[in-house]
Amino acid sequence: MQQRLKQTEDRLATQERLTQQERDSRSAELNTTKGKLNQATEQLTARDSENKALTAALTEAGRNLEQKQRAEQDRQALARRLIDVENALNQFRLTANKAKTRPLVPLEGSILSINQEAKALTVSLGTDSGLAANSRLTVVRNGEKLAQLRVVSVESNSCIAEFASAAPDNFSKVAVGDAVSLATK
Repeated sequence: MQQRLKQTEDRLATQERLTQQERDSRSAELNTTKGKLNQATEQLTARDSENKALTAALTEAGRNLEQKQRAEQDRQALARRLIDVENALNQFRLTANKAKTRPLVPLEGSILSINQEAKALTVSLGTDSGLAANSRLTVVRNGEKLAQLRVVSVESNSCIAEFASAAPDNFSKVAVGDAVSLATK
């Protein structure tokens, strides 16, 4: 009986050791899994922060784009108003020139845009001001003549012009907003 009891105790001790080893193995697996879970949680938190930062940057970029679009619309509206005012002024000058015999008053406009790649300038004078293709224009700033232009194409209230001479520094001499004049005949 004692021998059986001893065998049973040995068997139970062996089973207890095996169970303890299995428990230790499972505990190690659990700790490894917890470590991986913590690492994944940290990565998820970092990605979440990155997503929030990108969302904020995207929102800011959207606002900036809207502001630029509004500014461009405002610039275009002001350019149209400038063209209208200059056209009205030039119409008064044309009428005054027809009524008088003294020297003619020059028509005046301004540079609306500059396209260096196309080597062209948009000017706020057009057929409504008596302008025609191949007309000569003078760019003036503070009373100083900066450049001569030749009209390439004309619309009713604007024209496209190019520099009359091909000097390499032409585009550095002029700027958007500079006055442009044409002496009427």
